[in-house]
Amino acid sequence: MMKKNNDSVPRLDLAPQLKRPLYIWNPLDYLRLLYWVFFFPQALPWYVENYGGGEGFARQTTWQSKLEFLCQHPNHLKLLFQGLILTICVPYLFYILLLRTNSIIDWFPVAGGVVGAVVFSMVFDLPGDVAKRVAEAVVLAVVLGVALDMALYIALNFPEGVVRVAAGSAVLGVALGVAGSVEFGVVGGVALYFSGGMAESVAKTVNIIINASVKFSVIFAIIFGVTSGVMSGVAFGVVFPVAYGLAILRPESWLIGIPLYLISIHNSSLLLPRITVIPLPLLTNQIKFWLRKDWQVALENIDQLLRYSLQSTPVVNTINQVLAELPQEQIVDRVAQLAENPYDWKLLMSVSHEVATGFWHLYKQRPEAATAAFEKVRSLSYGKEMFLLAQTITQFRAVTSPDAIAEVQIPNFPPEPRLRPATWEALKGLCRVVEDTQLIVKATSKSARAFPLAIAIGQLKEILDNADALPQAERGLILDIAQTWEEALESIATNFGDVYY
Repeated sequence: MMKKNNDSVPRLDLAPQLKRPLYIWNPLDYLRLLYWVFFFPQALPWYVENYGGGEGFARQTTWQSKLEFLCQHPNHLKLLFQGLILTICVPYLFYILLLRTNSIIDWFPVAGGVVGAVVFSMVFDLPGDVAKRVAEAVVLAVVLGVALDMALYIALNFPEGVVRVAAGSAVLGVALGVAGSVEFGVVGGVALYFSGGMAESVAKTVNIIINASVKFSVIFAIIFGVTSGVMSGVAFGVVFPVAYGLAILRPESWLIGIPLYLISIHNSSLLLPRITVIPLPLLTNQIKFWLRKDWQVALENIDQLLRYSLQSTPVVNTINQVLAELPQEQIVDRVAQLAENPYDWKLLMSVSHEVATGFWHLYKQRPEAATAAFEKVRSLSYGKEMFLLAQTITQFRAVTSPDAIAEVQIPNFPPEPRLRPATWEALKGLCRVVEDTQLIVKATSKSARAFPLAIAIGQLKEILDNADALPQAERGLILDIAQTWEEALESIATNFGDVYY
């Protein structure tokens, strides 16, 4: 059932509804994992995060540390093992099915697909992202085995020339398209929108294949003759990108689930299209309604859509449309909420407004660029505050030595109420460090220097210890300043033998 708040805005909960880890001996869990791989690949990172110890495995740098991590997180190891079982078993189940329909030629292509996927899994799974690699290994085993068998069938049963090339191109295009759609599903987020996503991938592939078809035409001309060769090259250049484009868009996922979503998006449904970028009908209107009715709940729903579907394009476009409709005095506040804790920070870069650009530069630790962006919106409500905040951070970050810290000109803070009170509190602490450093630099004796030095270093440690209270956008910059200043002041204690703790 869909959760609702008092304003009747639905709260989406699109995460997998699994309340336990997958069991190795439960056949239904293998079906669940297979469904995740082909129709809900976003569930794999969710499972690793909730039951497999998160991304800690990918951060391990030695085999010993990897083995220790797997021992500490057995569900992570079980997922690798279950993925390997699916990689080996599923293609042979397809083989048996095709054998019963007399559609299969030989089991050697299936075995080749399995061997290729297993080798890929053994070589690449352990060092990297287990969710991504499990999905890739299973998909490769299935599509590679079936594609090789179909290629053999085409080679033996289709006449030479254009027909054979076209049929082979279609098989290859569909196989690579399905594998590509799973890859996009695991990555997800706004990366699809920002990089052009599947549409750009398809466009690039079409361009590459069209160029390649010219070269293949020459090769085919040598093999089959000029006329047949040119026609074969054209067939390859047309059929492959069309098959690839259709397969990577996964229209079957859209068609299966779309009847249920003509009115609204439902939670916890197996039929929700998770792996297609084809926009859901009325999704734009629903997001607009959410944003206009309850901005905060709408942002939570948007995070759900970005995390567990590939609907980033309608999401980003709708945010831009609604921001364009908002009164100017609400823009900075609303974008600040958008920048609180987004699932994908590229969402800020995709929003067409200087305020969003400013927050993006803060997150990327480019305070000068953030200052320039916020300067353009100083006339807006909270715009001047964000400009002063970025300007102050830029000034503080530029100094790295005790003498330079002592020379910092303490800025005037904006009046309350403030949009970023936690950040201004941290900046106030840094200003106190500046004042204490001025006393330290002017001190002529060890005793006169020791007390302000201890106070200043203690203030910096307090800022570092309370980092979680800072907004995520500017957190990295504040911590960088505090750490740099702490090291600078500790060098005074080291040089003069002062005790500050």
